Amino acid sequence: MNYRNSKLFFIPVAVALLSACVNVDKTLGTDLVPDNYDVNVEYVEFDVPISTDSVGAVVTSSTSVGAVGYLNHPEFGLFTAGSVFRILPYTLNFDYGEGAVADSAILTISVSSRTQLSDKEPPQQLSLYRLNRDLAYSTAYYNNSLKENNDLGEKIADYTYEGGDTIKIKLKDDFVNELLEAADEVTSDSLFLKTVKGLYLKAEIPGTVAEKEGQVSYFSLTSTYITLHYHTSSDTSTAYYIIEQGTPNFNVYTHSSSSLTG
Repeated sequence: MNYRNSKLFFIPVAVALLSACVNVDKTLGTDLVPDNYDVNVEYVEFDVPISTDSVGAVVTSSTSVGAVGYLNHPEFGLFTAGSVFRILPYTLNFDYGEGAVADSAILTISVSSRTQLSDKEPPQQLSLYRLNRDLAYSTAYYNNSLKENNDLGEKIADYTYEGGDTIKIKLKDDFVNELLEAADEVTSDSLFLKTVKGLYLKAEIPGTVAEKEGQVSYFSLTSTYITLHYHTSSDTSTAYYIIEQGTPNFNVYTHSSSSLTG
């Protein structure tokens, strides 16, 4: 038995030694083109008509990520981003107490990442608007789904964003009072969304944006919320409003290719 195993062991070793002794000729084809052969390559130059256009129908529905800001790219020009989302009371039929009065409300946004073209960025003026139209359920939304001239209602907040990981936007008193009254009266999400149809967070573009200036900030819709502080004759308390997750919210993008002209 030991003798048969020894034969099997030495056979592959012998094959390996034989294959290692084979010389490989790597000179094949080296003399096909003589050294003094003149190779001529002809080329023709011609104009190709090119035009640029705005992206008209990119799906930007999202249940998780919002975007806001602007930047001026040296090759692609001015790019802007805004976020459309809907809010709901954290708890329906919440009892605020008799004679509840709203004190203030803060929209808190946690910035998860930013696109920047330089290390130092000037502050950006952010605005929060309410929508004056309903957003359909089970519908894909696109970057051009929002028509600012027709779909935006009143501005309910202003904020100067100077960078950092957290944005805290104080809402105007009139809207805060409406939030409290609406949440106290409605008995379903759909009824609340008829009163507060949605919000739009955008960056106001200054007159000129220098090349490589600006930034676009991205944030999680699942961790964005409104904190409403209120009081009654006997107590003070807090209520919360979260981003509606049943249907996609969406981002609004615009871009320019003016720098490619000519």
